[in-house]
Amino acid sequence: QNNFTQLLNANSYQKGSWVLHMLRRKLGDDHFNKGLKNYYQQYAGKNASTEDFRKVMETTSGQDLQPFFNQWLYTSGQPQLKWSWQYNADKKTVSITVDQQQATLFQFPLQVMVQSGNEVITKSTNITAVQTVITVPAENKPSRVVLDPNTNLLFEETKQ
Repeated sequence: QNNFTQLLNANSYQKGSWVLHMLRRKLGDDHFNKGLKNYYQQYAGKNASTEDFRKVMETTSGQDLQPFFNQWLYTSGQPQLKWSWQYNADKKTVSITVDQQQATLFQFPLQVMVQSGNEVITKSTNITAVQTVITVPAENKPSRVVLDPNTNLLFEETKQ
């Protein structure tokens, strides 16, 4: 007898919804919504695969989505980020060090938010290596540093 609880678990449901959320962020609401409409019109009442969905979204958006689908759907797990920050008062900068801890390297855009008094700076960086250092200007020592302040990305974090 098959054990469906091993197949149908949090990874298959929650990760799927996260991937759709990240795809919407990547494409923008207009392209994403138009792609869903085109997909539904083309496959309503028919069988369709993930590859069929990818191709419709590519045609609609004009983007190559193969790397995105390979990484987020066909690779197990998600980024496990260990991070820390340090303020340099002389240079008036914050250095945020982000280390990927998982076995497979992921590539993704990551936003960081640095709040120092009333000043809030958000910076986006493409994470492409095991370790990335992000430098953000800040007049004063931050009261808060946040990874992914707008909740765009599926990841696990550990702050050092």
